[in-house]
Amino acid sequence: MASFAKAAFILATALAVGWALSAHAQEYNEYDPSAVTPGSIPNFPFRNCNTTNGAYRLAPVWRPSGSNTYCFKIQVSQDALSCTGACCSADLHKIEFNVSSSCLVAGASVVATVNGVRTRVGAALDKAPAGPVGSAVLRLTQLGLDTTTAQDAEVCLTLKTNRGGQGCTTLEQLCSSPGFPAGTCTAAMFDVACDCCPVSQAGQALPPPPPVIPPVLRPCDVCIAATIVPPANDVRPYRYDSATCAAIQQNIANAMNSLLGGANINVFSPFAPNASQCFDTQIITCGRFNGSDTDALANLTEAVQQQLSAFIGVASGGNVCNPKLEKYTVTVSTINNVADQCLDLSQSASCFLPGVPFPNCT
Repeated sequence: MASFAKAAFILATALAVGWALSAHAQEYNEYDPSAVTPGSIPNFPFRNCNTTNGAYRLAPVWRPSGSNTYCFKIQVSQDALSCTGACCSADLHKIEFNVSSSCLVAGASVVATVNGVRTRVGAALDKAPAGPVGSAVLRLTQLGLDTTTAQDAEVCLTLKTNRGGQGCTTLEQLCSSPGFPAGTCTAAMFDVACDCCPVSQAGQALPPPPPVIPPVLRPCDVCIAATIVPPANDVRPYRYDSATCAAIQQNIANAMNSLLGGANINVFSPFAPNASQCFDTQIITCGRFNGSDTDALANLTEAVQQQLSAFIGVASGGNVCNPKLEKYTVTVSTINNVADQCLDLSQSASCFLPGVPFPNCT
């Protein structure tokens, strides 16, 4: 009787071990070199499964977490563009990353956690028997996540070298993603049956753009003043009327705006007529522009200097020797804001007509 019980115990133990080995082989048989043809599947994830149908994918950006640790977020999407059929509701059983075979170094390892808890089965770096020569994967299995618990779950990988300091410690070294920037990781998310394996990528966050440096501004508030100075003995007074003022302001404004455009200077307020700046002996025309470009401002200064004689002609009705302005002085000068003398120019002209001799009675 005792021998019969012992035999039954041995048989039960053998069956249990056989079942466990069978389950293990079923889980990993795709990595058994004898079960696949080397190089038969050229593309990741190096097995026959649907790489576009599934609810699980990596969020597009991973984050560094210090001490050679890098974290990924899982996103769950069950819309028609992401999955169909059973792949929409299947559990997330394992994740495989496409990695460089140079990271398969004896003694080097990867520690994986999900939401801060180590995975039930340790992360494993393996060759991909069905893939091309040199292909390799990092496998995280028996995750036990579903469409609810996987949403926003954080998977972190800590890369460790061997005692000799050999092995990969950055995702730039670990991850293989042809056609993507260095540090981009490609992963496949498998269901238990390994029928659904949607592939996605996660890359390093782009550095923030450099701060926008506002352009340097030097507001130049400049007016062109045309002034007539009567003689001491003003026997025939001449004064500007409103129509003459408006015409002179328009002529000066047109010329100044053209010179500003030619100097490629940014104009805040173009020169324009303003009736409030019309006086009996003075006409003022104002504008506002950016004088921060010293070279452009120098070009403008030279151009306005050359234009002053024409402004004198405009202010004197076309000719400074206009009989109405006999013995008058016509001055055209710039008026600047007190803080910044952007244009400091002035030019004057006078005309003294020859005297007409009194008729001789003889």
